[in-house]
Amino acid sequence: TTDIYTLSLHDALPIFHLHGEQSVAANGQITKYSWSVDQPEDNKFNFVPTATFPNPTHQANVAGEYTYCLDVCDGEKCSSDQDCRTTVCKLVKVIPDQAILCELTWRTPGDIDEFDEGQDAGSDLDLHFAHPFATGPDLDADGKPDGWFDIPYDVFWFNKTPDWETMNPSARDDPSLDRDDTDGAGPETVTLDAPVSGRVYRVGVHYWDDHGFGMAYPRLKCYIRTELVFDRSLEDLGVPLFKCDMWEAATITWPQGIVTAVQKPDGSLKITPSYQNPAFVSITGGSNCNP
Repeated sequence: TTDIYTLSLHDALPIFHLHGEQSVAANGQITKYSWSVDQPEDNKFNFVPTATFPNPTHQANVAGEYTYCLDVCDGEKCSSDQDCRTTVCKLVKVIPDQAILCELTWRTPGDIDEFDEGQDAGSDLDLHFAHPFATGPDLDADGKPDGWFDIPYDVFWFNKTPDWETMNPSARDDPSLDRDDTDGAGPETVTLDAPVSGRVYRVGVHYWDDHGFGMAYPRLKCYIRTELVFDRSLEDLGVPLFKCDMWEAATITWPQGIVTAVQKPDGSLKITPSYQNPAFVSITGGSNCNP
C-alpha cells in the first residue's frame, strides 16, 4: 500500500524515522531488511546507519516526493521475489509552507563522494537573499550598488536571522537562512513567512570555497506559497561556477510573487568572477578569494 503524508518545511528540516521491526516473516524469522528510497535528485542523503538496519532514519532536506520501500527476507524467500511481490512502500510529500522559500543545491564533478560530510569534504557554495535596502560597492559594474554581503540586508551564512522590518517578534516579516552546507551538494534554504508589499528581493549564489574540488554547477529553486515557480540549473545551461564567482540569479517581486531571472543586457547570465566585498573582508579579517 502507499500512503501520502504532507509535511511542512518550517523551523526544522524533516528527519524521517522508518520502522520495519513490525514486519512478520512467513517462515521463521526475518533474516534481512532492505530499505530503498526514490527521492529528489538534489537530496544527497543516505539511510542512517544503513539501508539494512530495521529502523533507520533519513533526511528529507529538499522539497518534493519521497517514496520509501521496505523489503524483508526470511529463511526461504524475500518480499521482492516474483512469487511474493509484497514490497511495502509509502509516499511522503514534503511541501514548504512559507510565502517564499528558495533552495540551493549543487553538483561538483570533482567530488567523487558528495554524500560524505566533514570539514573540507566538499565544495562550499552559499545562498544569498538580499533586501532592496542592501547596499555596497558596484563590483559587477552595472552602475548600482550590489548589496551582496551587506549587513544586515543580505541573508547568508554570516547573517542568518537579521531584523529587516518591524520590531514585533511575532510579525514573521524577517527572513531566515535555515540551513548552511559547507561540505558539498547542499541544500541551503532561505525562508520568509511574511514578505512586505512593495519589496523586490534579490537571490544570488556565491562560490565561497572549492576546497580543491574545482568547478561546481548550482541549481536554484524558489517556491511561492507552496508552488515551485523558479527552477534553474546551470549544469543544464553548461555554465559552471568557479571559486569566488557571484551569480545574481533572480528577483522576487511582492505581493505579486513574481520570480524573474536576472540577465545581462546581452541576455547572458549575470556572473561576476573573483567577487569579494571589501567591507565584509574587513569584518572577517580575510577572504577565500585571495591568491
